Amino acid sequence: MKYARIIRPITTEKSTRLSELKQYTLWVSSKTTKIDVKRAFIEMYGEKPVSVNMMNVVKKVRLIGKGRVMTKRPLMKKAIVKINSKKGIDINKLKLED
Repeated sequence: MKYARIIRPITTEKSTRLSELKQYTLWVSSKTTKIDVKRAFIEMYGEKPVSVNMMNVVKKVRLIGKGRVMTKRPLMKKAIVKINSKKGIDINKLKLED
């Protein structure tokens, strides 16, 4: 898959506020580096990022139900990509292939 490093954009209240500042939040693969995110972002959206910040979201262990079954949320990674464009981009629309 061509864009396997970026999984999907994050749409929360905080990420919407950040998008007004031209910072876009994305779920990425757990083994992705900043360079991979930068290259994939250029291919997917056609904009060159100024900076890429990464953070790990730790896995969670929970007790649920009557049987107190343990479930785990997998280890994930978030990337915040900042661009230097005057108009910004629509993070949900990909650049069309020529």
